[in-house]
Amino acid sequence: MRDTSKRIQKTKDEIANALCSLLETEQYDVITIQEIADSCSVTRRTLYRHFKTKDEILHHCFKGCATQFSTYIAAHAPKDFREFCIVYFSFWNENMNMLSILNKSGIMYRFASEFESLVLMMSSQIGQGDPKANAKHTENSKYKYHFAYRTAGFWHVTELWCQEHPRKSPKEMADIMIEITSFPKDISIIGK
Repeated sequence: MRDTSKRIQKTKDEIANALCSLLETEQYDVITIQEIADSCSVTRRTLYRHFKTKDEILHHCFKGCATQFSTYIAAHAPKDFREFCIVYFSFWNENMNMLSILNKSGIMYRFASEFESLVLMMSSQIGQGDPKANAKHTENSKYKYHFAYRTAGFWHVTELWCQEHPRKSPKEMADIMIEITSFPKDISIIGK
């Protein structure tokens, strides 16, 4: 008996990778389902068997990236905020091509809107601590607000950082993030 789940996952990944490849040169809105199917050498029928819409394919791409991110963070197990910042920017530094594609194809904002919930979901799935504690923690609305604030802030800084030339190192970005989050008394948040 063949393992169809692995084959299905492989086909889904190939379709998603085809979309990512097309995004290197085209805007998301102009890419067609037929182009995606042709790019990965599957029929439209096969593509539609796995994904109902182009947005579902894009979501699969985002989910794959969020899984890689969560796994990377877990593997490096940062012990404090500075270490977390270094690991965070190291991941994106290693995946700068993905950020460039998102930015160039005009879908950076779509990724940001899904990334937060995907990372939260992935981090609980890859075993960040006790699953029961994670479930209780995730249900805590205060934690959700903290997580949303942190990921949105990090994402906006990441957007600026990926557009810099030359780009600051992950360690330099960690120092900047520590400075940003410490809110020194001489910096006005409102801009008086």
